[in-house]
Amino acid sequence: MAASKKDVAKQQVKEDREKVREMYLSGKTVKEIAKETYFSSSYCYAMVRDLAKEKNFAKKAKRAPLDEAMIQDAKAGMTVAEIAKKHGVTYQQCYYTVSEYAQATIKKNKKKQSAATKVRNAAMLEDAKAGMTDKEIAKKYFYDRHHTNCGEIIAMKKSFHGRSMGALSLTGKEAYQTPFGPMITHIRFAEFNNLDSVRSLITENTCAICLETVQGEGGIYPAEPEFLQGVRKLCDEHDILLILDEIQCGMGRTGNMFACQAYGVQPDVMTCAKALGCGVPVGAFVLNEKTANASLVPGDHGTTYGGNPLACAAVSKVFDLFESEKIVEHVNKVAPYLEKKLDQLVEKYDFITTRRGKGLMQGLVLEGKPVGEVVTKAIENGLLVISAGTNVLRMVPPLVITEADVDEMIEKLEKALV
Repeated sequence: MAASKKDVAKQQVKEDREKVREMYLSGKTVKEIAKETYFSSSYCYAMVRDLAKEKNFAKKAKRAPLDEAMIQDAKAGMTVAEIAKKHGVTYQQCYYTVSEYAQATIKKNKKKQSAATKVRNAAMLEDAKAGMTDKEIAKKYFYDRHHTNCGEIIAMKKSFHGRSMGALSLTGKEAYQTPFGPMITHIRFAEFNNLDSVRSLITENTCAICLETVQGEGGIYPAEPEFLQGVRKLCDEHDILLILDEIQCGMGRTGNMFACQAYGVQPDVMTCAKALGCGVPVGAFVLNEKTANASLVPGDHGTTYGGNPLACAAVSKVFDLFESEKIVEHVNKVAPYLEKKLDQLVEKYDFITTRRGKGLMQGLVLEGKPVGEVVTKAIENGLLVISAGTNVLRMVPPLVITEADVDEMIEKLEKALV
């Protein structure tokens, strides 16, 4: 039986690892190994870091493990450039190790932080890492593990992730993609809230599963608990990254700071934007420790305005306000009232068949009445609403909305419905 592509890739990584091991034990630097083997410097550096975990490796190499040696030099007052030159690694690799040590030291000595502060710091850190997207992280994670570029991503039908080429390629709607094709390849689409559909698409090349915790543009579909928890389990079983897009449903909108918290599911990568800056353009992603350590090093990617002071200051202030104004608690107080009022509309009008949503992210399903017509009339009456999918009226009001505001909203909405 012929070996699979994954088995071949694993064997190649094993051979590469042994080659790097022998050269490093002989006293060569990472830079020298990269030059002689034609491997990338990042690839060699990752290999050496893994080798340092071997028992007695430092003794065999007759020198301290690379990371430890660089940290000791940093403690002695050497600059990053000086340390990098001494050990034959790139500036970015040295910076990564030294800054990792510095962050760990700071974290060890810090007082206990609130959850919002932790998320703020993580979001700002990832924003400052400058622009690498969730799709690129998944590809890099797979490449560094299997030394091949054939990683596939599973996305969801009816999903929406944005209008840049990478995000558009993951969007499960042909209408958005067609004018800008061809799309990026190696992306497969599963049915949302159908675990068997996702499971059937997993192959040895699957590197990530990407989905919205609550589908917005697709029609306000919250993930079912057994589905999202099942996807997390599949990712753990197959060493696949779980990417959750919380750009619309995150930041308190569904009653938790992030929607995935209600499911007890932690993603490997999470995207944030929009409400993150409350009007100031900003986008960020947060990685868990496993993914960060196995995918990115400084210099992998960049963007002109990544981590700019204005955006970071805005994000910091937003998190301050979330805490001081108890925004999430307020959402949980007013959301049930909004749901009750919307349910009354479902009972009152035959053409409104159901309500879907979580917290302050709600949708009314209309049958036999054009959504566009209702949206236009609502705007004429001073109420901002929008469609989702082909027949869903979407309502995502400000998180500071009051019960009195809800009453006014329902009054204006009814004028648009008749």
